[in-house]
Amino acid sequence: MAEFAAAASIIALVATGTKLAIATFDFASTIGSAGKELQHIAAEVSDICSVLKQLQVVLSHAHFRPSVEALASVTRIVKQCQEVFGEIDEIVNGLRGSNNEELFPTPDFTNKIKWTFKRSKVLVLRTTLEACKSTLSVMLMTMLLAERVSQGGIREAVSVADEHDAAMCQSLVIAQQCAVERLEQYEDEVEKEEETAKLLPGVTSNNRANVAHRRRSRGRLVRMFTGLSVVTDLPVASQPSIQLPTRSERASIWLDSILAAPDDTSGPHPGRRQKRISSAGTATAPLQLLKKWTDQGGHAEGISEATQVTARLASTAEGMWRDSAFSFSDGKKEAEVVVSNVQRVGTDLISPKTGRVQSIGFHKVLGHDSAIEVAEACVSGHHADDTYDVVLQSMLLETGIASKGNDMTLCIYFGGKARVLRAKDKPMALLAQYEEMEMEPRLVVKQKHNT
Repeated sequence: MAEFAAAASIIALVATGTKLAIATFDFASTIGSAGKELQHIAAEVSDICSVLKQLQVVLSHAHFRPSVEALASVTRIVKQCQEVFGEIDEIVNGLRGSNNEELFPTPDFTNKIKWTFKRSKVLVLRTTLEACKSTLSVMLMTMLLAERVSQGGIREAVSVADEHDAAMCQSLVIAQQCAVERLEQYEDEVEKEEETAKLLPGVTSNNRANVAHRRRSRGRLVRMFTGLSVVTDLPVASQPSIQLPTRSERASIWLDSILAAPDDTSGPHPGRRQKRISSAGTATAPLQLLKKWTDQGGHAEGISEATQVTARLASTAEGMWRDSAFSFSDGKKEAEVVVSNVQRVGTDLISPKTGRVQSIGFHKVLGHDSAIEVAEACVSGHHADDTYDVVLQSMLLETGIASKGNDMTLCIYFGGKARVLRAKDKPMALLAQYEEMEMEPRLVVKQKHNT
């Protein structure tokens, strides 16, 4: 059966990973403080082996049938872990070989270890293990829920245990999404490094290893008097570089798709994960994953009811601003409500530095110290030369506040301080100045108080 084949592959991987973790721990113990980085990565290997072992036990003694998609996901994660373990083993063996002749680690060797484990490629290995571990933890929790359902552990009435299990599954899903996001950042860094390396003349990913051999041919007198080296051989012809993985082949993409809802047929989207890093976006995740990975989704009435209640609460929290009344909590004068049913608009921004999509959620109006913080969309249409009165009246209309201009004032919050603008000031020009100083300014409308 497929589940037994998956369990067998897990057993083999756990044995390999355990040996790798112990060998890495032993090597780290012989090099003093330089072994801290090795201990961290060995701990990641040990943790993921522990989760894999628990998942193997559940699959071997399950009273439910895992879906074909779940077993395929486990097989792919196991294959990914095998590749990462192999690369870690090569790195550790390379470091061990460079220190064979030394009884104690030299400063150069210590710096070499620290530099090695700060490289983007090595950080990708660590975050890949972390993302795989988080994904396996979600699968393990879902399989345990399926086991309870198959044995009649879930009742129709929503119990405290059901709510706790659903909340734990939500927490693991959010943790997995955060780990995948970190992995994507390091993958972007590695891709940029590879693209930069292609621009180096005569040095590509395939022939970069030949540079050390070519530099052995040096001028003797030059080395003696100046310490400089000269490459005397002819330049090597450029060879085709290694093809980088496409975006769909990235580990961050397919690990993210593993947790997608069964009815989610849309392709990978970088902004989709932003919806699943809070309880509002993962309210129905336990039941959806139970249906996707097992045959017990239709029997979990208790979990279904619990997730429906959680989803309703989350939906209420999301829509709290849709029919809100804009008023000030203190002061004798209150703003009148002239606009009802304010709808929120989703917004995605693209970072100019990394090119990654960064979701800023929704335009919103927030109460802050008797003030209304104006969203980015409210001020983006203005120019630096706009006067104080023009900006103020535009913001009052945008937020739906009917009030005389002399009752309100504009302020800029920055670095824990507030600056009250004067009538002759140009708000957008001042806001741009604070942004250039990276003080994270916020333009707000505040009601004047009579003294």
